[in-house]
Amino acid sequence: MSLSRRFLNLIVGDLIPGTRSLCRIDMMRQQFFRAPSPPPPAGAGGGSETPPEAASLMMEQLQLPNPILRFEAQAAHHMWSINWFPLVDGKVLWADQSGRTFLFDANTRDFVTVPNFQSRKWDPISLFVPNAVNGDGSLFLMERVPSPEPLSRTQTSKQFETIVFGMPTTAKSQLLPPPPYLRDNNYKHRCHKITAYGVVDGGSQIFISVEDVGTYCLDTVSHTWSQVGKWTVPFHGKVEYVPELKLWFGLSADSQRLAAADLSSMDSQAPQLVGDWKDLERPLECEEFKESQLVNLGSGRFCIARFFKTMQTSDDFGDEDDFGDEDWQSFVILTNVEVTHCVHDGNCSGDAGSGGNGQVKLEMNKHKSLRHMSDGTVSMYSTMGLSRRFLNLIVGNGVSGVKSLCSIDLTESLFNLTAPTEPPNGNGSQSGGPPDYANRQTPAADTGNEKNKHAQVVRMMEQFQLPGPSFNFKASASSQKDQSKIDCFPLAGRKVICSDQLGRAIYFDMEKGHAGTMPNLHNPKSMPLSLYVPNADADDDFGYHCLGSSLFVMERFPKFEAIGCTSQQQEYRHPHQKQRTDQFEYFVYRKPNSRNFFKAWHCQLPPPPPFVHEPKYWGDSRCRPEIISYAVLGPNDICISVNGVGTYSLHIENLGMSQAWKEVGKWTLPFRGRVEYVPELKLWFGFSGESQCLAAADLSSLELDSHPQLLGGPWKEELDLPEEWKECKDPQLVNLGSGKFCIARFFHHHKNLDVEELGDEKLTDQNFVTVLTGVEVAPRGVHDANVNANSSNEVTELQMITHKSRCHISSGTTIDVVF
Repeated sequence: MSLSRRFLNLIVGDLIPGTRSLCRIDMMRQQFFRAPSPPPPAGAGGGSETPPEAASLMMEQLQLPNPILRFEAQAAHHMWSINWFPLVDGKVLWADQSGRTFLFDANTRDFVTVPNFQSRKWDPISLFVPNAVNGDGSLFLMERVPSPEPLSRTQTSKQFETIVFGMPTTAKSQLLPPPPYLRDNNYKHRCHKITAYGVVDGGSQIFISVEDVGTYCLDTVSHTWSQVGKWTVPFHGKVEYVPELKLWFGLSADSQRLAAADLSSMDSQAPQLVGDWKDLERPLECEEFKESQLVNLGSGRFCIARFFKTMQTSDDFGDEDDFGDEDWQSFVILTNVEVTHCVHDGNCSGDAGSGGNGQVKLEMNKHKSLRHMSDGTVSMYSTMGLSRRFLNLIVGNGVSGVKSLCSIDLTESLFNLTAPTEPPNGNGSQSGGPPDYANRQTPAADTGNEKNKHAQVVRMMEQFQLPGPSFNFKASASSQKDQSKIDCFPLAGRKVICSDQLGRAIYFDMEKGHAGTMPNLHNPKSMPLSLYVPNADADDDFGYHCLGSSLFVMERFPKFEAIGCTSQQQEYRHPHQKQRTDQFEYFVYRKPNSRNFFKAWHCQLPPPPPFVHEPKYWGDSRCRPEIISYAVLGPNDICISVNGVGTYSLHIENLGMSQAWKEVGKWTLPFRGRVEYVPELKLWFGFSGESQCLAAADLSSLELDSHPQLLGGPWKEELDLPEEWKECKDPQLVNLGSGKFCIARFFHHHKNLDVEELGDEKLTDQNFVTVLTGVEVAPRGVHDANVNANSSNEVTELQMITHKSRCHISSGTTIDVVF
């Protein structure tokens, strides 16, 4: 027999409410299972047995590996909690106290959005029933101690729910009917705990045993309950089926030891145990503080986790008033066992059972035990080094609703370590690339040279291969007609919020390896833009009741809204009711109320900018309003420019007011896309509206009659690209700090090249090309990343220095977002 899985998954908690970490132990490397040794002969080893306490101390100590991810629940209504429900292999469904959920696959590092719970669960248990045909399955959720319910016409109960996973990536939640006893007047006076549960009859049914009530089965297709008997199965907790032994295994209800029974034909009589094996001698002066857990590793192999605590007293003789402090020391013991058909008579179970295959006798072989001590402290993970070391790429592979996150090390990719020389022509732009690249002369264009120009450019520009993804984001559809989609909204550094086509959102911090639930968007966006407004001081100050960082999510092409209705709700409100729009939303990090200590993300609807209520801007269907540029003006102000309309500013502290937006002017900013502020130069940088090249302007004082003018640029990167490379979407600008930027340009290629021209690379009709260029803007004659512009905001002549350019060519993979 062999392991059907390699990793043992551990959910680890710490002192921070609403957080859990996922660790994985390689059972092969830890040698959890080894070849069993024959039993000692009778009468051998006349010495006394090792006392339980000494045996515990002699156990091999287990050091937990670093977590692969840490999960965080957003606070809501004074509560932080997160539940986890294992599916199959390394897949785990996570849910917070509000029922917001997502699925994480530890094997592939995939995050998948799934429907939220229709009703939150207080102390849930779960059973996953796989579908061997399609590879999907259903997760059944129920309260461990369900409350009695009054008779109702409603057939379903909020205490019982299922999430059905379909192919390829569909998932939908559905409430289930309650077991009949919950609406029986004979059991309405108190709650009854579900003591055991499992999957039977090949997955066509699941069963629950309820204390003082009996055992019920639920048909996993028709969702109908039937009572099996007034008895309960002789197990406590989850029961696992082992097909190799044709028996069900669990921890016995009486002794909490590993035991087996045949549940293939439950009838009016309670099943009898086949074997009851002792795996561990409980350490002296220790008590179990939570229920033991059984993990089915396949082929009759199990890991039994038992949780203990012991009292420790430490005396402090330095102070006569101290009489010693008593602390609880907790630890967990993992014991690995294997159950096989009987070989050694001395170890065989005393009972025999049919097991669906005649009379059998079983034996349990104990393998390795590991002990992990915990002092209750929180492990902090931090990184040291560059303030911005990685460039983050959101990558698509042509499959809708699937995105991957890759990271490129900037120190080795786009910037030179030495300062380039002053450009001899003084045109304000120079190449900082390798000398042979900067000075390389392109042959005069003729028939032969033109034929090979594409290959020469590709050979000359260093190509980069995408590194393996850190994580994958997948959207699940609610039905076959639902079009899966993932939108990614960068925050700061390596933080990003991802939302699917239904507005379900997940928060990621790749630097710390954290993932967390987020409030859903009120309305998903078709072509969203996002703008992040950081406020680190307010985020970290939990004693101060003010708004923290904000993320604004807007429709790029807003729709007209009549006064008193939203884009989704065409209904009129009371004239004095504050107008809100679901085309503009914002996530804000704040306290739920003044009495709460912790802060969390909340999704709110702001008042709309006034132009969305003015029908004159939608008179021409060929030219509808588009947000063409947007910027953060300060810690509490943002602005947007709308073509054909003008520029509006928003003061974040006025979001509760109906007049939060203010018209700045009928003109638009001289940029296209997101505009970035560089404090070292006291200027805003973005792509110029006309040439789509990097440029700079001063937006510190926007006035109605003052149209901002460019103060630097536009500067064009030194790129000599083939004419067949056609830009297919707007370029993207990433602010790397201290006047350094990465410029990403995206191309399609429509011409075939011979394999001989490109070596191993071949361009086809379906090629996507992304060119990343590292540039730096500094005052002329100064090449210092820490240089500041004049404090008086006097005009300083700037220059752009081009460092390196690298390209990525692929026939199927596309780089969608760079941040």
